[in-house]
Amino acid sequence: MPNWCEGTLKVRGEFADVKRWVEENLSVYRTEIENGKRNQIKDIDGVEVIDYDGEEIEVNVKETAHIKGTRRHFVQQGVYITSGCAYYMVLCMKFKAAWEIDAEPFVEMSREYNVDFRLYGCERGEEFSQEIIVEKGEIADRSKTHYTDYVWDCPFPNLGG
Repeated sequence: MPNWCEGTLKVRGEFADVKRWVEENLSVYRTEIENGKRNQIKDIDGVEVIDYDGEEIEVNVKETAHIKGTRRHFVQQGVYITSGCAYYMVLCMKFKAAWEIDAEPFVEMSREYNVDFRLYGCERGEEFSQEIIVEKGEIADRSKTHYTDYVWDCPFPNLGG
């Protein structure tokens, strides 16, 4: 069982690009056991996207959703609403990754979907925090901070583990 690096995933871009990224990359799976075999079945109703006249979207993640193209990165259950300005919108979601955040899948998705990503996570077991910024298909910033006193020094010590 992995330790979880938990925090926030932000997706920034034009309305249509953010919406398309959500629709094509967040999937909820359920396990069915048939004849002693475990099968992962995609739940087509697991992530609902509501478009409010092309100006705002609401994303309802009914159970933890896997992020396509990643090994074990997930958006946690919740209802998320975009914020924006005249130039772009930002979708901010609760996020977790097994062990640590892997930047490479987000670099590829940034290129393919024309969106930027900002990921921040804390991992209590190994006592570190991580921040990754991907803009225009490139890693703009990447940092990992290890703590000697995690509970005191980490900004969100109750996350991860």
